[in-house]
Amino acid sequence: MTKHQGPKNLFRRGFTLVELLIVVAIIGVLAGMILVNFQNARERARDGARKRDFESMKTALRLYYNDFETYPDNDGSGRMMGCGAAGDQVCAWGSEFSAGSVVYMKFLPSDPLNTGSYVYEYVQTDAGDGFELTTLIENKSDTDATKSQARCGVGSGQTYVVCED
Repeated sequence: MTKHQGPKNLFRRGFTLVELLIVVAIIGVLAGMILVNFQNARERARDGARKRDFESMKTALRLYYNDFETYPDNDGSGRMMGCGAAGDQVCAWGSEFSAGSVVYMKFLPSDPLNTGSYVYEYVQTDAGDGFELTTLIENKSDTDATKSQARCGVGSGQTYVVCED
């Protein structure tokens, strides 16, 4: 006696191993592309924050210059002097930028990463008639670094510069 068998493999159930591997590979490639774009977006956002910080600091430094007819001195390690009641203390990144009773910036920003080469640096130039703020930007395709170097006459590579211009 033979058993009655229905139509063989009329409808397959499930996926083959090859089909599953192809789907996993496609998902992996898409996830990789998204991750790279997400990382690039984060770099561009940090670079944008750096540029905004520098424009705000430039305005505050100009106000300081209007009051004292000189830009603040620097301490030799990339920080500006000119804070405190007598205007003779170091202005720490992340603290208030004020001299005497005048507050120029409530919060003197620091680099979004603030590690390694990604730090803000300040230098007084031209015997107090100029200054340079510098930092590195992360996005290698950003042309603002080159433009800022040409405008201020200093810097190289991915160094972003703001000066008194």
